Amino acid sequence: MRPPDDFVPVKIGLLPNMVTLLEGDPAGFHDDLQARLRAAALPEALAATYPLVPTLRLGLQWGAAYWEEHALRWTEHCQFAGQLNAELRALAQTGKTQRVRHWAQRLVRTAERNHQIASAQEFLDLRNGTDPELYQRAAHGRASPEVWTAVMALDPEMKFWVARNKTVPPEVLTRLSSDPDPRVRWMVATRRACPPETLAQLANDPDESVRLRVAYNAKCPPALLVRLASDTEPEVARVARSRLKAQA
Repeated sequence: MRPPDDFVPVKIGLLPNMVTLLEGDPAGFHDDLQARLRAAALPEALAATYPLVPTLRLGLQWGAAYWEEHALRWTEHCQFAGQLNAELRALAQTGKTQRVRHWAQRLVRTAERNHQIASAQEFLDLRNGTDPELYQRAAHGRASPEVWTAVMALDPEMKFWVARNKTVPPEVLTRLSSDPDPRVRWMVATRRACPPETLAQLANDPDESVRLRVAYNAKCPPALLVRLASDTEPEVARVARSRLKAQA
C-alpha cells in the first residue's frame, strides 16, 4: 500500500504531515517516542501529551483509502474506537473501499459492546434517544450493579430493558426474576446468563409464557427440563420434552 498519487497535504486542524505517523507501527510508537524525548533531554512524560486521537481523526477523515486503512489499523490497535465513534460511523458509510467500510463498522460494533455506561441518566438517554444506533449501546453497554440499581429506581419502566442488556450481571437478573411485571420475568427467562437457581424459580412462575422461555433457554439444566416436561401448559411440556429428546 502506498500514498495516493494525488496526495496533497490539506490542513484539518492539525499539521497535515502528522498523518504520516500512521504509516509506522503502532505497537512501538510509545516506546519510540519516549526514547526520542530522552535523546532530546526532555521529560518522558511528554509522550502522554501527543495528540494521537486527533491524528487518527485526521486519517479517518482524509478521504483516501490509504490513510483510512492506516488510521483504522491504529484505532484498532490502540483501542480508541470509543473516542472516534462518530468518525467510524461516518467512515462505515463513506469509506473509499468496501474493506474500509466493513472495518469501520466492525470497530463501531466493538466499541458498542465495550461501552461503559457511567450513570443511570446515560442509560436512559441511550434508551430514550431517537438514534437507533444508540439503542445498541443500551443493549450491549456495560455498567456496575450500582448503576443498574439506580436505573431501576429512577425509571421502573426500564426494568425490561435492563434485563435485556447483554452484559447485565447475574445478580441483577436474579433480582428482576421476582418483579411483578411478567414481561420483565419473561425477559430474564430468555437470558443465558441467568443463574440455574433463578431459572428454577422461574420454572414455577404463574405465567406460562415465562415457563415456556425457561424451557427454551439453552442453559436450562436437564433436571429442570424433566420437571417442565410435566407442566400443565401443553406447549411448555412439549418444548421441554423435545429438548430432552435432542439431548439424549
